[in-house]
Amino acid sequence: MNVLAMAFAAAGFLSAVPNSALAQKGPLSFESTAPEDQARELAQWFKTEKLLGLPDDMLVWFFKNMSVSTYAAFLKLSAQLYREAEFWVRRQERLPQGWTEQPFVNYIKYRHQPRQVYVSWLEGGPEAGAEVIYDETVDKDRVYGHAGGLLGIQPFWLSLNSSLAKISSNHSLRDLGPPYLAEKFAADTDRWLKSGGSGRPSRVEVVPEAGRRMIQVTWERPGGRPAYYGKKVRLGFDLRKVYVRTIETWDDDGKLRERMIIDNALARSLADNEFRPSNPEYKF
Repeated sequence: MNVLAMAFAAAGFLSAVPNSALAQKGPLSFESTAPEDQARELAQWFKTEKLLGLPDDMLVWFFKNMSVSTYAAFLKLSAQLYREAEFWVRRQERLPQGWTEQPFVNYIKYRHQPRQVYVSWLEGGPEAGAEVIYDETVDKDRVYGHAGGLLGIQPFWLSLNSSLAKISSNHSLRDLGPPYLAEKFAADTDRWLKSGGSGRPSRVEVVPEAGRRMIQVTWERPGGRPAYYGKKVRLGFDLRKVYVRTIETWDDDGKLRERMIIDNALARSLADNEFRPSNPEYKF
């Protein structure tokens, strides 16, 4: 049994939505009032595809009325499930040189503890062929990598937070896993609620994404940086997946600052050599 299956088994069996609720578009409801329990129930719904047959308006009502603390707890649960995993993502950010019109296409291996990250840039996006490894057990302050293309065969060390190491992202390599999103969302949620805010989404909609329905939830906070990570944040949830499918943030001027689409994620145990430049599958 893998880590994902163990987590869902521990969450217990979730009762099905009553037929009367489906027929009358009645409200969905959790069995518990605790955000952590609700997050596990929601994860179980996603895992067993309990929500797929529900109409759009019922889903919109449910996600608009779900507590922001439950959203935060769900992100924390997802981060626990995917603290060791591989991801296939498309990323766009507003970098010093401007907005990246063509998304970076990345394959990422991530281990939360100890923090180890491998990233490759794939065909179909800028910097294709580049690779980089961060391993805090080897050097917590530097990354090892090489650029793409014919001239990128010579690997080199770079400071973790140097402009060259972050040339395709405003984020450190340490921040590429789900725990970073969970921590930022939880901190912003706590600050917002303590300031008297409701934490309620400003907009919830059902949109198509890769042939599936996805729930997009948007929050508009009192301000942006430095108080909050972003003035406007939008998360997209796939009704079949226990991770956030899309992440978007806007700055105080209403400009889109970053967008990330997770095309797939697989929680699995990673071998130590998957974070070693000597791995024969890599091109260091």
